[in-house]
Amino acid sequence: MPVNSFNQQLFYALYAAQISACLRAALSLRLVEKHNNETTLSAKELATLLEIDPVAARSFFNVLVAIGILTRDAASYSVSANARALLSTKTDLTMAPYLSIGLEGDAANAEFVSFLREPSKADRLYAEGGETSLMDQPNGISTEVAYGLASRARRFAHLLAMSISNRVGENASVIDIGAGSPHLAIALSSFRPRWRITLADRQNALRFIREMAKTEEIILQEDSSNLNDGQIGLLDCNMFSRETLPRTSTMDAVIFSNVLHDWAPDQISQIVGNALRCLKPGGYLVVHESFLSPDPADSNALCFAAYGMTLNQLTAGQGSCYFVKEYDDILARLGLKRSEEPVITVDGCQALFYQVGQ
Repeated sequence: MPVNSFNQQLFYALYAAQISACLRAALSLRLVEKHNNETTLSAKELATLLEIDPVAARSFFNVLVAIGILTRDAASYSVSANARALLSTKTDLTMAPYLSIGLEGDAANAEFVSFLREPSKADRLYAEGGETSLMDQPNGISTEVAYGLASRARRFAHLLAMSISNRVGENASVIDIGAGSPHLAIALSSFRPRWRITLADRQNALRFIREMAKTEEIILQEDSSNLNDGQIGLLDCNMFSRETLPRTSTMDAVIFSNVLHDWAPDQISQIVGNALRCLKPGGYLVVHESFLSPDPADSNALCFAAYGMTLNQLTAGQGSCYFVKEYDDILARLGLKRSEEPVITVDGCQALFYQVGQ
């Protein structure tokens, strides 16, 4: 999982505070002392032991695996031998007292631990259903996030569009759910000029898409229900509501690009289940995400584990899925099987293709 074209040192620096927060939280929660060294625990069992939220805990544990505090074997966790030697207060080699200096009065650590225990009390970047969230605000952080994510989408748009166009026919209708920007649609149109492309998102996100499209001199259709060949349309969509999505069996491909990681597994099932009804037989469901390697020795594991923990905080503990196998398992329960190996794009992202009826 290479970090294509990324300055890795800059990436580490960007998430250094998040990595440090996870280390200090592990000390504050007394993880090493609490977790018996003769047992392995599931993520849910370990979260219960530490008295933290099980969904937020998954991203937290990913970081602890990446920095060597925890080891993961399949779905079970244990404390590493090095962590026991260096972080237990009962060993001669311990660094725990040194690393814990100022921990008791550390307001930032207390806030982070409080988040791990009750993430639902944090401000949500996105919200399910008709609830309002930070991204529904007209300006402020919503603008920063929208344009920040759009710049990232521009980076992977060409490679993702190429991989999709190689699998879907010349005359097709596709929908990008949670689109966020017009960049993928622009790239798709460059490969398949006749495609009818729908950009689906919540109302405030559509406002940003319109602004970006104007800058790019792209014409958008406000009504996506009857697009002509080569047109790009907008759809005010709540992906948790089937009624706001296109009618049954109208799409040749449904795309979720860097969207599903914001939600818990049961929510992903609901979102994808709604979207599947839009797909024609033989159509493709495309999941594009930054995936963690299952190998903790992967040189990029720490980068993306910290990135995942950051996103987890932004989504108030809702998001947590960062492994290919997690998506394979969730979508298998919906009757989908991945049709090929993941396709690498950029910045650690990969595209997964699931074909309906295969």
